[in-house]
Amino acid sequence: MPRDFEYFEYRRLEMTVAVARRTYLAEDPDADSDFLVFLKGSVSAAQGVPKLVADDGTEHQVPHGVFDALLLIAEALAEGRAVSVMPTDTQLTTQEAADYLGYSRPTLVKLLERGEIPFSRVGRHRRVMLRDLIEYEAEARSRRRTTLDQLTQESVRDGSALRTPDDDSTR
Repeated sequence: MPRDFEYFEYRRLEMTVAVARRTYLAEDPDADSDFLVFLKGSVSAAQGVPKLVADDGTEHQVPHGVFDALLLIAEALAEGRAVSVMPTDTQLTTQEAADYLGYSRPTLVKLLERGEIPFSRVGRHRRVMLRDLIEYEAEARSRRRTTLDQLTQESVRDGSALRTPDDDSTR
């Protein structure tokens, strides 16, 4: 069953971006699963590059990043989950930003006020750029990884990494 896709464009108007935020609902997970199987099988090891073919036979290679994004979208839809697509220069409300990070809104506001995540004000409301959330998330992941590495090295040095507690009452 062919699917109709809606196309939209981003326009720049006097230094502002008309944000095209789209949410796609999983209307038919079975059809989405079939499409996902097709996508995964469409790039063989011999060919290696996915292509789009127009009605007139014109072929165009799909960039790997676009194909990977399409796979992620298809996987989510096949699992019955909705997908939102938006550019990284989108401004989010504090609630949307908190939802993105999986934090409560008050916790996010504390991070904003401490300067850990940049934000701007529109009137009395705070706005956060999606790209700043992505950057914060990557930095937080890096800090966690560094801390875990340090803790692991310390436990190996002092020998506690391989010891089990003498008291097994907590097991």
